[in-house]
Amino acid sequence: MLPATVKRLTLLHASILNIKFGVHTAVDMNPENMRRDIEMIGSLGFDGIYVSDSIGSSYDPLVLLSALSQITNNLRLGTCVYLLPLRHPIITARQVSTLQKLSDERIIFGVGVGWRKNEFDSLGIDFGRRGTIADESIQILRQAWQKGSVNFDGKFYKIHIEEVGSKLGALPSVWVGGNSKAAIKRACLFGDGWIPTDMTPEEYELNLPLIKDYLARFNRERSEFRLASHLMLILSEERERAENVARAMAANFSSTLEEIKQWALVGNTEDIVERLALYSKIGVSYHILSTWAYPAKDEIFNMLKLFSREVIPSF
Repeated sequence: MLPATVKRLTLLHASILNIKFGVHTAVDMNPENMRRDIEMIGSLGFDGIYVSDSIGSSYDPLVLLSALSQITNNLRLGTCVYLLPLRHPIITARQVSTLQKLSDERIIFGVGVGWRKNEFDSLGIDFGRRGTIADESIQILRQAWQKGSVNFDGKFYKIHIEEVGSKLGALPSVWVGGNSKAAIKRACLFGDGWIPTDMTPEEYELNLPLIKDYLARFNRERSEFRLASHLMLILSEERERAENVARAMAANFSSTLEEIKQWALVGNTEDIVERLALYSKIGVSYHILSTWAYPAKDEIFNMLKLFSREVIPSF
């Protein structure tokens, strides 16, 4: 049984924060299988489905989300995260605005600066300037979405376009990824939320004063800014089985079981609820669950069903 103190903590903070859960998993490119899988995730009470971005991946994230928008009408659709410096912001603005309209305004646009230097080198983009490029790109996106035109003079981009055609009534939420202080500043200045990867509750807590300081400096309200997470989920009805899976994953990272348990959700349902309660106490109100530890689709969906049945009701 879950300790009574943890139960009270969970219920209290869940009611305040309105905690939601999204799923980051591989999407089957077969249209029939894609529809079946997405409809199943939607039926389990999850808030959204998220896709990653890499030049070497087998799909384009925005094109894929466009297809998913026509399959489900209840799931949010998001990127976690889109490599913003690798694309021209005007093209991105038009694509995301189209996607926002097609999806009936369900887009969470998670953006990041990237970390694979070879991707930047292959496209002739300066890896060392990717932070500046991302900062300017977000500002350009917002101008295009809010005004339908862009008048911007930056260090990297100088864009003056009278009519972009991307003006939107309801803007997509922009969540900024990255674990660095630069990412936190970028999120607080330009984003609607911050979504680091594999961050422990203790690391979130250490960063709270910096977030508070930045938001105050930029005249932002904390209530308008979302703290989110991207955490690997390794869940089983038997704690020992989940730990065995985590131990195998840890070996791939030259790590240990105890280390991976610090930054992933590992264990049975009671373990997971107790761990998530720590994040809730700090103010993290949205969790994107990464399912990459389980390569087999049936294992992934069995885990998501268990999470839906025994974890989500606790929040």
